[in-house]
Amino acid sequence: MEVLVHQTSLHHALRLVGRVAPTRPALPILQNALLEAEPDRLFITAADHEMAVVTSVAAEVHATGRTTVRARLLDDYVAALPPEPVRLRLADDASRLRASCG
Repeated sequence: MEVLVHQTSLHHALRLVGRVAPTRPALPILQNALLEAEPDRLFITAADHEMAVVTSVAAEVHATGRTTVRARLLDDYVAALPPEPVRLRLADDASRLRASCG
């Protein structure tokens, strides 16, 4: 997965889904957001035991794919970035997501 998305759009989407992701869930995976890169869109999903929120942002997708990442951690990181395009790239072994900007 490799995606280029504007920081402002990504931050807004992560803020939205982050409201659903619980801070201390019974199942730790519920702290994560699902990122799915499809042609021209990045879908972001978060859920708790009762509801789920799905949103999408326009993105330049170089490689499709999906992964999960801690919703609040990624949101805090993206919030600290300048308003420029953010590149999200999943490592070949799918063990790490690299986020870079500027």
